Amino acid sequence: MRLLSSLIATASVLFCSGTSFALFDGEVLVGKRWYKFETDGGKTTSVVSDEMYAAVHLDPIPVIPIGFGLGAIAGDLKKEDFYGEGVEEAKLVELDLEVKAWIPMVPVVTPFIKVKVPLSAKLAMKGKDAAGADYASLYKLTGMHLNVGVLYPVIPLIKIVFEVGKSTQKRELEEYKVASIKQTLAGVKKENTNSDNLLLGVQIGF
Repeated sequence: MRLLSSLIATASVLFCSGTSFALFDGEVLVGKRWYKFETDGGKTTSVVSDEMYAAVHLDPIPVIPIGFGLGAIAGDLKKEDFYGEGVEEAKLVELDLEVKAWIPMVPVVTPFIKVKVPLSAKLAMKGKDAAGADYASLYKLTGMHLNVGVLYPVIPLIKIVFEVGKSTQKRELEEYKVASIKQTLAGVKKENTNSDNLLLGVQIGF
């Protein structure tokens, strides 16, 4: 009887806290990112991006609330926000190495924090320059993301994810073409490309 009572009490705590023991988890989230593109000339352009994020994490020791994994970001930046710059398309693709930690045994939701460091991050832009010629530019992004959020359990091993984040990144021009002809790059500098984001989605443990 005492053993049965202990098992019931443990299950109740785990249910209320939203804690489930999963060796792996997968996440798919969608949302928005708000960029601030800065230049050496002091100009700042605010750009909104529709964002999709997917990740897989490994929790190697279930009783220790720390996991590691890989995350991928796909962003579609609104061309209308690049007013007067002739941008017709701007897309981001990023692969991140992630470390995640969470606070177990919290009633109802599970708070967490993620640190993401890009392994590869590219921003590709296409448009027309002032002379009306087609151009294509490719930027490399470096820096890091810091996100916090909560997990809300729906059923065992399936949770709703809400997270917000702040990114401190710089962009560097890697390639520039005009009329499909690669241009020589000289004096290229890294420029601030900081951003904030908001994401909502689902996590599945397995």
